[in-house]
Amino acid sequence: METLGERLRFIRKQKGYSESKLGESIGYTRGVITNLERCDRLKNKPKDIYIKSICDVLNINEEWLLSGTGEMDRKEETEIIHALLNKVKTFSKDEMQHMLDYAIFLKSR
Repeated sequence: METLGERLRFIRKQKGYSESKLGESIGYTRGVITNLERCDRLKNKPKDIYIKSICDVLNINEEWLLSGTGEMDRKEETEIIHALLNKVKTFSKDEMQHMLDYAIFLKSR
């Protein structure tokens, strides 16, 4: 798979998404997905928000989607997220709020 479009079409189908369903899942139209898949060689880099949203929904690495390098799946990230969620489930409401505030602080740095 040489192009972003080929990789996107492959992983979308592998994960069971139609163009419409994926477009809806990322908050955009089917046309965004269609355009990304049909461009053999993109003249302009696709909008970061499209790529990030697609990768989040499909749980894939941005580097793989954009360039075909690196691992396709976000296995390590998924394991960390699940572990974090399982731990947070045991927190009190105040502890959860503190964690949220801290996450917002870390992201803003």
